[in-house]
Amino acid sequence: MAQKNRADLQIIIDTNLPDNTTDLITPEKHREVEEDLKDSNFNKLDDTAFDVNYTPTVSADWNVTIPTNAGDGLDQLAERVRDIEEAPAVQYTIELYANTDSTVSNIFPLYGKVLLFGSDNKSSKVTAVSYETSTDGGDTWTARVDFGALDTYLTSATTPTSFIFVRAIFTFLGGYIGEQAITLNYTQS
Repeated sequence: MAQKNRADLQIIIDTNLPDNTTDLITPEKHREVEEDLKDSNFNKLDDTAFDVNYTPTVSADWNVTIPTNAGDGLDQLAERVRDIEEAPAVQYTIELYANTDSTVSNIFPLYGKVLLFGSDNKSSKVTAVSYETSTDGGDTWTARVDFGALDTYLTSATTPTSFIFVRAIFTFLGGYIGEQAITLNYTQS
């Protein structure tokens, strides 16, 4: 038997299975219709996505080979997801400086979704660092007691369009005089 589309299936049903007022439906004609239905429909046990026709709405969305079945389309999508997941994230560094005369650091602007990683890298001359953030251009500041608090805040508060300023407040080793820097590492998504 043959695979048929819905219109052709309807024709064979109407032809071979009319109202049986004159005994025109024979077992052979009934089997022919059933065989065509079996051959034309997707079988969840035997068929795969490669048996499902696919016509892309926008051909330019696909690589050089435009898929003609759902299986090839799914394989291309899986490959793209793998490529994205395996791509190294771009890493950025925040450098904040302060000295014993002014323990409040420079201001660092952050734009977009920010994800800190690692820890704050400081020298042995810096005993503690707290942070402050501002969302109004530096007019008001909110304290973040340490790196963990800053990380928690940035993870939840930043969005792809957010603009936040960060600064640090240094506590220096007793008797030390001079300038020190800390660095924070982050990625953006």
